[in-house]
Amino acid sequence: MTQSDNSVFVIYRDGNVSVEKISRKLKIQPDSVSEVDGNGKNSFWKLFCKNNTLPLEDQIESWVNLLSSKVNELEELKEEGWLIELDCLIQPEEGVGVISLEPELLMDVSRLHAILTIRIWD
Repeated sequence: MTQSDNSVFVIYRDGNVSVEKISRKLKIQPDSVSEVDGNGKNSFWKLFCKNNTLPLEDQIESWVNLLSSKVNELEELKEEGWLIELDCLIQPEEGVGVISLEPELLMDVSRLHAILTIRIWD
């Protein structure tokens, strides 16, 4: 069984608010910044996985490695009302998508103040 894995690190908030502050605070330039119309506007700051050929577990570990030095800054953003999410997608080519995460990795993700979302889409 093979599957395609992908992950995106997203910081977003309801309303049309400046996302430039996120870049300055984290000292990271986003891959994408957007506003989405809906029942109002939402502001998004996104980083895409640099190597989505890795299994999802390894992608998540790379996010932890990249962001673990930014825990205080992420906590400040969360306290200001920003939602922080590690959005993951598994696309099995056949059968069932599988992901197995070690408890230590899950604890590391929680230290990032991030919601871990895993979508399985066939």
